[in-house]
Amino acid sequence: TFLAGSENRFININIFSQSSIKNSIEQKINFERQITKLPRSLAKYFHNKPIEYTKVFIENYLQNFSIDFLILHGDRNPRHNMATMGEIYFVELILIFIGLVTFWNKERRVVLFLVFWLLLAPIPTAIVDTPHALRSAFMLPPLILLSAAGLATVFNYKNKLFTGLILLVFIIQFIFLIQKLYFLAPKEYSSFWSYPAKIASEIVEDNKDRYNYIILSDRIDNIEYAYPVYAKIDPKTIIAQNQNRTLLNSISLKKFGNVYIGYIPDKKIEEFIGLLRGSVLYIGSADDQKSLSKSESVYGPDGLKALTLVRKNSTL
Repeated sequence: TFLAGSENRFININIFSQSSIKNSIEQKINFERQITKLPRSLAKYFHNKPIEYTKVFIENYLQNFSIDFLILHGDRNPRHNMATMGEIYFVELILIFIGLVTFWNKERRVVLFLVFWLLLAPIPTAIVDTPHALRSAFMLPPLILLSAAGLATVFNYKNKLFTGLILLVFIIQFIFLIQKLYFLAPKEYSSFWSYPAKIASEIVEDNKDRYNYIILSDRIDNIEYAYPVYAKIDPKTIIAQNQNRTLLNSISLKKFGNVYIGYIPDKKIEEFIGLLRGSVLYIGSADDQKSLSKSESVYGPDGLKALTLVRKNSTL
């Protein structure tokens, strides 16, 4: 943590180093100091960076407890939350409240500990940015424990109607979660999970014996990791290519048999393909099509362009 440079990311992304936040605050302070009727000697105490950064921190912190984050949409990042729904179930708000009230007299020290834990957990997230399902995950244990305590109270109360209602709401939201997770998200958010890289890898496996060269552009998100996995390449070969790449037409690429992975500048793709002796299949990102005269598109499950293909069947 302290010796391997992992703190560099925190240094670069915290609210005090983000240029957009810094510029916004500076503009706001300058504007308010110009229009305020206070004397300049006093204005600096009311319009300054510490006050504005404190506001940003408090706003980020409180958003971790918002209904939007906890119940409705989560952090809206499909990589953290495929269903893009809340971090907890709606019915758990009731159970958490019941758990707090019920165990306040019985286990006051435990409840205080869990509440303190819950209040402490969002601080790192607030220093960096808005709510984040991974960075805010330390909030989950106290929420789950309080929810479980509330659920235990409901079961012990032995009111069949109330217990049945709680379970019904759980089941309804669970069905909506599963529906979105398994039937909607795979198509809507396929690009977030590098699905184009999987499609490209499958195309390579189907065409490997038909071409002398297959070029995979590293503009395809995560292709340099995905292809070796789908092709089941020996890790020793992968490590060797990571350390010493292969030169092809003066361009450094990773080589796995007749498959090459790497970056070719936009304006040189067609020239590069033309210089190769034999048949060539070039597979690039959807954006590569803009710089190519003869190409074909491959579409992903979401109906969007996922890849660009260029075929050269003639031999020089």
